[in-house]
Amino acid sequence: MKRKTHSEKAINKDIMERPESIPESVPEIVPEMERTTPASPEIATDAKQESIAKSLTTKALRPFVIISTSYLLFTVTDGAIRMIVLLHAYTHGFSALQVAIMFTLYELAGVFTNLAAGLMGAKWGIKVTLISGLILQLFSYG
Repeated sequence: MKRKTHSEKAINKDIMERPESIPESVPEIVPEMERTTPASPEIATDAKQESIAKSLTTKALRPFVIISTSYLLFTVTDGAIRMIVLLHAYTHGFSALQVAIMFTLYELAGVFTNLAAGLMGAKWGIKVTLISGLILQLFSYG
C-alpha cells in the first residue's frame, strides 16, 4: 500500500473535519471513501465493499476479460494445430528425430513471430494487433 505524504495527511485531515468544503476538482487527489464522513464503522465497511464491487464491474475490467479470453482461445487452438501437424508428419513416415527437428524449427519461427507481434503491438496498440492476429488465424483455417 502506498504511504501517504505529510501534505496528503494534512489534506485528508482537513477534509474529514470539513467535508462540505471539498471542491469538485479534488476527486483525483482524495478517494471518495475519504471524502465522506460515515455515521458508524459498519456504514464505512459497507460503503467500502460497495465501492470495491463497483470497481470490479466497471468498464475498465472489460478489455482485460476480452484480451485474456482471446489469448486463452488462441493458445488452445495453436497448441491443437501444433500437435495435429506433428502427429500427421509422424503418421506419414517421418522419424521421431525428423518430427523433433520440425518442432524445433516451428518453435524458432514462433520466437521471431512473437518478436514481430510485440513490435506491432508497441507501434499500433494491442487492440489492432490482437484483431489482426485473430483475423489472420481465421483466414488460415479456411
